[in-house]
Order: sequence, then structure tokens, then C-alpha cells
Amino acid sequence: MVEGSQLQEAQAISVVHKMLQQSFNLFDTAFSAAWDTTLLKQLHTGLLEQLADLDDCWQQVMGEEDSALGRTDPTQPVTLYFQGIHVYLNEKEYSDCAWEIVRMDIRRAFSLFINQLAR
Repeated sequence: MVEGSQLQEAQAISVVHKMLQQSFNLFDTAFSAAWDTTLLKQLHTGLLEQLADLDDCWQQVMGEEDSALGRTDPTQPVTLYFQGIHVYLNEKEYSDCAWEIVRMDIRRAFSLFINQLAR
């Protein structure tokens, strides 16, 4: 059995990994034509680097988390959040305004999550 703090760490790593992965997928498949392509490439590169840095740690804790949590998935809210973003963008026909709202909301979500980790 994994101790409570180790379990929380495993959950946090899984959530961060999922957030980075979903963000990369979102900005890789569709984006605003108004965006600077150089900045978009920098975003992709940064997300890939973060995923690569986190990947070894994530692989290590996945076994611990699976055995301790059983069927509970701490990343499910992240998946639902990004599904909602895709629905919203589709409804707004991927407008520049919709993308700006999504960009700000994802930034807010990362900030809130990081603040929770710092507590």
C-alpha cells in the first residue's frame, strides 16, 4: 500500500501529465489563424519538453497509483474539462474570440492547479 503523501504525489503527477498532454493535443490539432506561428511552435516545443521531463516520473508512479487506487482515475476531471473545451470551440466555430477565451481559461486552470500543489 502506498502512503498518503506518496499517493497524493502520484495523483498530482498524473494530473499534470494529463493537463500537459491534453493541452498539447488541443493546440496541435486546431488553432487560431490569427496566432503567431513562431509562438505556437514555441508553445508546442515547451509542452513537449515538459512532457518529456515528466514522463519518467509519471511512468514510475503509474504502477503505484494503479495498485493503490484501483479503478479511481484522478485525471478524469481533466479529460472532461478538455472535452468541454473542444465542444465550446466547435460551437463557436473555432473563432479567434473563442480561442482567446480558451487560452485564458487553460492558463487559469494551470495556475489554480499549481497553487493547490503549493499548499
